[in-house]
Order: sequence, then structure tokens, then C-alpha cells
Amino acid sequence: MSVAVCVFLNPARMVTSRVWAEAIKANGFDMSFDADFDARSSFGFVPCKHQGKNAGFEYSYQVHEGAELQQHGIGDPSRPTRIMMETGSDYRQFASSVVAAGVLCAITDAVLLDPDTEELVNSANALAWARGREADCVNDIARQEN
Repeated sequence: MSVAVCVFLNPARMVTSRVWAEAIKANGFDMSFDADFDARSSFGFVPCKHQGKNAGFEYSYQVHEGAELQQHGIGDPSRPTRIMMETGSDYRQFASSVVAAGVLCAITDAVLLDPDTEELVNSANALAWARGREADCVNDIARQEN
């Protein structure tokens, strides 16, 4: 089973991976990733460290137009870019994806789609969402690793 956290934004607001990585640290998260990838053109697995342990997520960046806005996006022409962070059933990997998504959403005036509730989370609430979801993951990680 895979879980995808999607962030929808205006492509002009997309930041570099280095700015994104710095914002993760600046917001107090114990998570990091290699900041040398091109956040606009790279895709595939992004290795991360979450609380000092290996984690990561599958990453993709796509700009949608026309009918794709509704099919693969949220139907908002002001936010045609979908950044997807997908993980499997590993809670540490999921924790890394929710931290990355929450911070990216917060710093780019984006919205993200909660994969469980299917509700949109705006940029003003994204960090609190990420902290809450990460805390849930930490509890699940403890059970998974024992």
C-alpha cells in the first residue's frame, strides 16, 4: 500500500531544494534530505534522515493544464503544480513525507491534500498539520520498530 501527500502551488512560488531543506531545519524538525536535487525537474526517491534514521519518499513535480487540473490537481488554475511525495507502509518514510510536504506548503503559500481525510490544508495551518502527523508517526514508528 502506498500513501501520497500532494502539495499544490503556483510554479512561480516553488523554492530550491536547498531553501526547502533549510526551512525544514528552521522550523524545528529533526528531518533532512540531500539538498542537491532540482526540485522542478528531478523525480524518484529522495533519501532523508528522520530523527537520525534512514527515511525518504518518492518525489515528482508536475504542472497540469486544462482537464488535467481537475483530474490530477485540485481544479485551481492558480495552483497548477502538483508535488507528490509518496511512501509505502514504513511510518518513518511517511513521517519524512509529511514534514517535507508541510514545510513546502507553508513556505510557498500552497495547499496540501491530507491523504487520510482528503481535506485541503492551507499554508497557514501546514506546519501544525505536519507536527501533528509527525507525532502520530513517531508513535507508530515505536510500535513498528519493536
